[in-house]
Amino acid sequence: LGLLPKRVNPFEWDSFDDIDKQILRLLLAESEFNLLSAPKIAEYLKLDRVKIWRHLKRIQRISKALKGFPMLVYEPSEKKWGKNVIDYEFEIPEEKVKESANP
Repeated sequence: LGLLPKRVNPFEWDSFDDIDKQILRLLLAESEFNLLSAPKIAEYLKLDRVKIWRHLKRIQRISKALKGFPMLVYEPSEKKWGKNVIDYEFEIPEEKVKESANP
């Protein structure tokens, strides 16, 4: 057995619903080591924090089933969620960078 590659193929976005996608966009937009609490995510998205918590757990479950590792991780000492930067590389596609540079 060798080491698993760090880079994985893109996810099939069909697996995630609209709220999942909003949460992922918000967390992916944060800098590499920023963490957000479920209440803070709920505040940004103007949704109930319990609903946000359930969707965060759902994203973890789906991503672990699809790729073997959860895309999001929970940091219990800080009670916050963030990207799993150990098992994944997060990149913004080049065309998205150009779009954001030219509003």
